[in-house]
Amino acid sequence: MKNKMIILSLFILFYSISTSSADENSESENKIELEKMVVTGEALSEQSVMDAPANVTVITREDIEVNPARTVDDLLKTSAGVDLYKPWGLFGPSSHIRLRGFSNPRSTVFLRDGMPINRMICGGAIHNEIPVDLVERLEMVRGANASLYGAGAMGGVINIITKKPEKGFHASVDASFGSHNTWTSSFVLNGAVTDKISMQINYDHFDTEGYFSWADSWIKDRTEKMTLQNLESWKPVKENYLASLENQKRKMDNIFAKLRISLSPSSEINLTLSEWKNDNNIGYRYGYINQERNRFAADYKRKGFFNIAANVFYLSENMKFSQPVLPAPWMTTGQGESTWLTQGEKNDIPIKDAGGMFSISRSVGEYHRLTLSTDHRFVSTENRQYDGQPLDIQSISQGKQYKWGLVIQDAVSAGNITASLSLRYDSVKTYDFYSEDLTSYTKYEDRDDHQLNPKIGLTWDINKATVLRASAGRVSTFPPLMYLIGNYETPPGRMMLGNPDLSTEYSHSYETGLEHFFSSGVMLKFTAFYNDIRNWMQEVSTNDPEYSAVSVRWENIEKAETSGVELEAEYYPSDNLKIFANYNYTNSEVKEFRDKGHNYKNSDLENNLFPTQPRNRFNAGITWFKPELATVSLTMRYVGKRFWDIENETELDEFVTFDIKVSRKLCRHITASLEVTDVLDKAWQETEMHVTPGRMILGRMKVSY
Repeated sequence: MKNKMIILSLFILFYSISTSSADENSESENKIELEKMVVTGEALSEQSVMDAPANVTVITREDIEVNPARTVDDLLKTSAGVDLYKPWGLFGPSSHIRLRGFSNPRSTVFLRDGMPINRMICGGAIHNEIPVDLVERLEMVRGANASLYGAGAMGGVINIITKKPEKGFHASVDASFGSHNTWTSSFVLNGAVTDKISMQINYDHFDTEGYFSWADSWIKDRTEKMTLQNLESWKPVKENYLASLENQKRKMDNIFAKLRISLSPSSEINLTLSEWKNDNNIGYRYGYINQERNRFAADYKRKGFFNIAANVFYLSENMKFSQPVLPAPWMTTGQGESTWLTQGEKNDIPIKDAGGMFSISRSVGEYHRLTLSTDHRFVSTENRQYDGQPLDIQSISQGKQYKWGLVIQDAVSAGNITASLSLRYDSVKTYDFYSEDLTSYTKYEDRDDHQLNPKIGLTWDINKATVLRASAGRVSTFPPLMYLIGNYETPPGRMMLGNPDLSTEYSHSYETGLEHFFSSGVMLKFTAFYNDIRNWMQEVSTNDPEYSAVSVRWENIEKAETSGVELEAEYYPSDNLKIFANYNYTNSEVKEFRDKGHNYKNSDLENNLFPTQPRNRFNAGITWFKPELATVSLTMRYVGKRFWDIENETELDEFVTFDIKVSRKLCRHITASLEVTDVLDKAWQETEMHVTPGRMILGRMKVSY
């Protein structure tokens, strides 16, 4: 009934907006930016949002200023088609943005200024390392292979455009403090070194503590399983174990520097350096997740007879995590207590990741725009798992992977119709990979794979305000290294088992949409999509006695589907008021899965929904801005029921949450704001193991010159 009411309410809103617009006889003074430019849709050849053959969202700097967002995913979570999942809780370091029902973050390609930031080792991106104050705008293009950079973009591409260094001298200091002893601080410096060289330096700090993250149901289930075993070694540990779960602390520091060199009015070079350090205490006495990442990037752009763009990047990363080991059946009381009071299993995972891209485009006559692009990427990793007490290596796995792609694209215009034709060839080589433990050594054969992914998109400008879009294409994703060469512990106590026999997944994807702009400040958009997926890579629970009871193995699901609709509305009733609403229905379902003989909890997953994917989502918001008084933003987010696992055994409740931000410029240089998230203080279970913290209040002060 709730779902029907949400759908009905949205259509009433659509109808009322359309009616009010139809009654508008004169040209309103309110203006809509019909010609926002987006570079993600067609890499390096800028085009209007109205011409992109896909559902595109652009979040501008003006939108960011009034949003009560602390992270990039906060900016995205109320956009149409976006599903946000935080596997380690609200304050955790991991954050997954998924599009179009694909339940793994590898299906969403993240770019920073056109360069990929997805971790090639696993496919996911830690996009929240980029501070919100550093973001100039966000470009989100939904759909398969949505960009020339989009190898693996089954759900879409999100490009985070950072601010450019400015001429003159600008500086700002920002600090905030709030619930759970959460505080942030940042410093930004912009300045011109010479007429042609400018620089920018940004430092951000985040610190929080006192957040009880573990779900009561999960703690109860885990303690009951240990108690039922009637272990003598468990009895002296139980109270300490429960007490150790009370706090989750996180500290993050980020430094970002950019140097912009203007070679000519039509060409420039940008050099960037970033260092990200993230330390997490996950509640256990010896439970931590520590990450350190250093990234260098350089890009070159030139516009002229040929539009040329090139970039290179190098990433060095190290992830370390540890957790204590619970008592085993063979332990005595003293051994169990001793084991708990010392560090247990530890992982040390260094990663080296490098790559680059070159693209050239040229208009041919009046009707064609040809683009040729190639991108290359290499990653190597080594995963060492230790026994934390004597620090002996228990297992080691390592590997290398090189992949590259070649794209040719032609944008053909004829009157009001534009067709975008692209063909992408992808190749991968995985080599020098093996797994070794105390009793065995396995050297895997080198493996190669090649994929050809075509796409056609069509845009029809029915009139100056109405656009019809349609596209069809194929997109594929190669198995990342961490999927191939387990095994490793993922806190808190989940064993991930690699599978060297994984096949490449691919999808045949279709989309159609209609977009209409009204002169009175109204935008309505409808999009429908369907994805026919083969060999989808998914974690499947297993009762393999060789490993812990909480373990999952990567497997291919032979056939799956995602489909749905995205309805969006924006309304500007006056110069200082904006209203938006969007509704998403998404169905993601397993169609065929054959048991691979690994003693799964549920060997028949057919008709199950993808994990953490709700069928229904609804977002709405209103922003009132009057610079001389204040800016007020209120957003609402509804997420329907979903399952935590592919077995559909653990159901997560639906929830509704409201966020509000009030900001006011106190004087020329000082701005103050108050942000309240989850205003109604309705905590919900975000994962099987974690709950949200409820209402959070954060006060912020910014001084700029």
